Amino acid sequence: MARCLGLGRARADAARARSDDPRLRSALEACGVGIGDIDFLSGAVTLSAEWRRIWGLAEWETATIDGLNAMVLEEDRAARTQAQALALDPRGPGLYRARFRIRHGGDGAPRWVCSRGKIQFENGVAVRLIGITRDVTDEMAARAALEQQAGLAELDRVRAEQSAREQQRLALALEAGAIGTFEADLLANEIRPSDKLRQIWGWPDDRPIQPGVLDALVVEEDVAARREALARVRRDQGRYAARFRIRRANDGALRWIDTRGEVQFDGDVPVRVFGVSRDVTDEMEAAAVLQEQARERQRLALALEAGAIGTFEADLVKGDMRLSEKHREICGWASDDPLPVSVMDEDMVVDEDRAALQAARARALSGADQFHARFRIRRANDGAVRWVESRGQVQFEGGAPVWAFGVTRDITDEKQAAAIWEEKAALAEQARLRAEELALEQQRLKLALEAGSIGTFEAELPDGEPVGNAKWLEIMGFAPGAPVTARRVEALVIDEDRAGRRAAHAAARDPASGGYFACQHRIRRASDGALRWIDSRGLISFRDGVPVQVRGVNRDVTDEVEAAAALKEKARLAERLTLLAEALPGAIYSYVLAANGDRLFSYMSPNARSLLGFGPALHELDLARLSARIPADDLADLLTARDVSYRHLTPWAATFRYNHPTRGEIWLSADSRPARRDDGAMVWHGYIHDVTERETAARALAESEARVRALKDERLAALEKMAASLAHEVNQALAAGATLLAVARRRFALARLRGEADPDLDAAAKAQDKAADQLLRAGRIISRVREFSRHGEPDKTFRNLHDIVRETVAGLEDDASFAGFEIEIRLEAARDAVLIDRTQIASVLINLLQNARQAARPEGPRTIVVASRNHDQDIVISVIDYGSGLSEDVQRHMFELFWTTKRSGMGVGLAMAKAIVEAHYGSIWPDVARAEGTVFNFSLPLIETSAGGGEME
Repeated sequence: MARCLGLGRARADAARARSDDPRLRSALEACGVGIGDIDFLSGAVTLSAEWRRIWGLAEWETATIDGLNAMVLEEDRAARTQAQALALDPRGPGLYRARFRIRHGGDGAPRWVCSRGKIQFENGVAVRLIGITRDVTDEMAARAALEQQAGLAELDRVRAEQSAREQQRLALALEAGAIGTFEADLLANEIRPSDKLRQIWGWPDDRPIQPGVLDALVVEEDVAARREALARVRRDQGRYAARFRIRRANDGALRWIDTRGEVQFDGDVPVRVFGVSRDVTDEMEAAAVLQEQARERQRLALALEAGAIGTFEADLVKGDMRLSEKHREICGWASDDPLPVSVMDEDMVVDEDRAALQAARARALSGADQFHARFRIRRANDGAVRWVESRGQVQFEGGAPVWAFGVTRDITDEKQAAAIWEEKAALAEQARLRAEELALEQQRLKLALEAGSIGTFEAELPDGEPVGNAKWLEIMGFAPGAPVTARRVEALVIDEDRAGRRAAHAAARDPASGGYFACQHRIRRASDGALRWIDSRGLISFRDGVPVQVRGVNRDVTDEVEAAAALKEKARLAERLTLLAEALPGAIYSYVLAANGDRLFSYMSPNARSLLGFGPALHELDLARLSARIPADDLADLLTARDVSYRHLTPWAATFRYNHPTRGEIWLSADSRPARRDDGAMVWHGYIHDVTERETAARALAESEARVRALKDERLAALEKMAASLAHEVNQALAAGATLLAVARRRFALARLRGEADPDLDAAAKAQDKAADQLLRAGRIISRVREFSRHGEPDKTFRNLHDIVRETVAGLEDDASFAGFEIEIRLEAARDAVLIDRTQIASVLINLLQNARQAARPEGPRTIVVASRNHDQDIVISVIDYGSGLSEDVQRHMFELFWTTKRSGMGVGLAMAKAIVEAHYGSIWPDVARAEGTVFNFSLPLIETSAGGGEME
């Protein structure tokens, strides 16, 4: 037991030795920290000079434990006693921490102190307390100020609302007479105030007021200043201006009054005063609030200078340092073992602040300056970033630094407070700017009223005539000096708006509404009947709850209403255009070519995402990305077309291929028109859409037509060869038949010469003649077909087309295929002279008659009509049948070469007929608009004949 007691006393002596270290003591006391030592066994209390200064104890006073306890304020004793009980518990760490208020021994003022200490135990019994104390009154004030910061933001918002309300009050004051006027007759010694001035001073009576009565309302402190202002006016014959406080007559409320006026003199004698008074209480209170804010900022700045302080000692020879408990708490170190000096640089200081810290340390180690640095650390226990401030002194031996000691405190709250104050400064600047804007707005409002842009009026209620200024008369269209009545003003309002205006006025006549009214309505201006929009606002005054007077303003807002309607219409149009752009299958775009050569899309509708595979946002519409997806030859054509459009201001239209990110190669078509901007740039506004299906179909059609043309060329070549061979073979057979018929004709002739008479022989001779004619005719047709297929040009001569029709029809009388058919000829054309190849036109007519015969229905009529008529300078031949008609498919293809509906047909008849007619500069066409059957027409140009001889020209 004795040994343990000895060890305990040894530790206590060591602690006392450390606390008595003059260097550490001077460092702590320099930072405002007092040191105390309490021996519980003997009851002795030892306090440093700084402790005594903080608690207000004189050097000669004996300090006791009970005496110290008695200095603690009663409200904080319970919390301090609880902290002592926790520290005296031997099961705990023995740490004593408390923050409480004391009654200062010197001046009796309450002060906040923070005490910390360590209890030493021997065998579970507390024997000694070594601790420190610090005055934290300013720190607590700073904390309270920080807690009020949230309230400051709310205060700024309230001030902003108050500013807005103040602006509204000023506007209403100018509109409805918020400034009171007065007239003072100095000879009669009486003052005649306006209603508003009576309201400001709280004077309810309508009688004139004696100056002495009003003087009695002025508070005593301001009487002298007011009298001095009056005396100065009397002496200098200038204007009167004074600001003073009064006790309002009706309720005794303290109000600030600003009074200004003009004094009239009769010689040197003042006889009359005209002036105005204004209640400026709100302005004075706002100024007082601003002054209090400035004082509050000063107090907060002083409070933020105090803070929790930790101490350190560094052995620069060994390279280690010792930290106080508070220093360890600031840095987040749990161990109380010595630490390497380098631990601060390597493990805790943030990278951005390390260089500045090392520079400050280097200056201190060189002896050039004391050590002082502010930097950020990452607290060891939780990694939190904290701002700290360190100050210290370096000791040298033989010119070398051997020892350093100093203090460190956490200034994070100060930094935050500084940031808050910077924010408050910005808010204050905003408030100042708002105040300036308010002042400018007030000035503009005053100028507007002075310049007459707003018409003012007033009228006694209920039936007084309205009295308006010149601008009001101009707005309403009344001539100056003309009689104006309320009924006449009411009559100007159009019928549709009259009810709304009456409702606004009726609501304002209710005292509960405050008397304010505002409405917009239309009038027919009295001077010219023009329809104008009027904005009317005013304030109704009441007396004993009865409306007695109205004052207000009128403003012509026709241009504003029309502009708002135009803007609304533009917005609707823009919305419709946007919906239209979204509904279109393509995309609307604006392409800009700047004067410096830069290219960009300034706009692209949302459909661009699906069309191009990119979004319509400008950062996505990269021209390099788009150009890379266009084939080089198409891109060159596209840019060439753009350059032509740029030079000549012509539309820019192009169709090109595009490699879509997801769909592969597609075809796009773009059409746009150029417009040159004032800055020299060219803008094309256009529309781009997908034409892949159209281009694919067009190219497929072109390929198909190319194949058809190739096939036709092959078959025409084969037909030409076949026609040549057929003509050769048929001509040989026809020549042989003609020879044999000639031999038979000679024999018949010899038989007649010999006198052999036989009627059948004569008939046979006639039939042989006809057969010979038909053989020759067939030969000519074959020759013409051969010539036409070889050269395509007919052998034309002047003919009467009716003769050709009759000969052709007559030639078919012996044709067995037409047996049972009646061919009716209706040649009604007055003129039929044409220049034709007789054989080719006859073949066209025969082909049409053959088709009409083949189209006849077995049970239908077996009549074919051939008719003619004149149309302009043409003759038209029509072949009419009563067959089954033409289907739509036949109508589309019937003139195509080698196309036929007959099993044994070659598909050359109508194609040949069309070629022959067109070679004669005519046309051929079907007419299917009949109930039954078909009409085939072909036309040929007429040839003029001379009047006398009938010769053709």
